[in-house]
Amino acid sequence: ILSIQAFTDMKAVRKVPNRKFSDNLELSALRSVATMRVLQHSGLPLSRMRVGGYGEMRVTARDLASVNADETQAYNLARKVVLVIQPEGRVEP
Repeated sequence: ILSIQAFTDMKAVRKVPNRKFSDNLELSALRSVATMRVLQHSGLPLSRMRVGGYGEMRVTARDLASVNADETQAYNLARKVVLVIQPEGRVEP
């Protein structure tokens, strides 16, 4: 099973009319779905994928460490999609 985990930085999303997302959680969920669609069109069946959007709720230690050195780089690292290959039947914590 391929777990597609998408994240955002900690900056609040600006409210813009007609935007598909209203906050970081929705943005990350849509980022995860967009990645899933690319993989689906490349031939990976939907039944083999799981998606998750975590917004800014799971900032990694690497992201935080980078804030001290370069804030722009830290924000760039936080905006990511992580692909995790998991054995079938395993439930993610």
